[in-house]
This record gives sequence, structure tokens and C-alpha cells, in this order.
Amino acid sequence: GKVLLHQGDLKEAIEQLETATRLDPGAFYSHYQLARAYARAGRNEEAQREFARISELRRDEKAGAAHEEESIH
Repeated sequence: GKVLLHQGDLKEAIEQLETATRLDPGAFYSHYQLARAYARAGRNEEAQREFARISELRRDEKAGAAHEEESIH
């Protein structure tokens, strides 16, 4: 998807990145690339949704890391 996005093939990039995020919903990078693709395509609501999902993934990652840290000590 990233290569297609770079080449300007937004339709194909979005299709591939949507598939990637469905197959691995926790894939931060796929959500980021999808958000960029949506934004470039003028699909701003969808871009905002993906950026929000990225924030959720970051929060979950930080919470998980904090829990692991507590378990070690």
C-alpha cells in the first residue's frame, strides 16, 4: 500500500491498506498509511477515524508496557 500511495495510486493503495488493517487491526503502521491515503484522497472523515485509531493503539501499547513493567518489579 505504501508504494502505491507514493506512486499516487490512491484507489489501489486504499484498497490494500484497508485489507491490511482488517487482517491485522493492531498494525499501527498500516493504520497510519491508510490515514495518509484517505487524507490525500480528500476522505477526511475516514482519515480522522484512522488517526483516532492510531491514538488508541498508542494508548493501548503504553498501557501494556506499563503493565509489563509492573509485573517485572
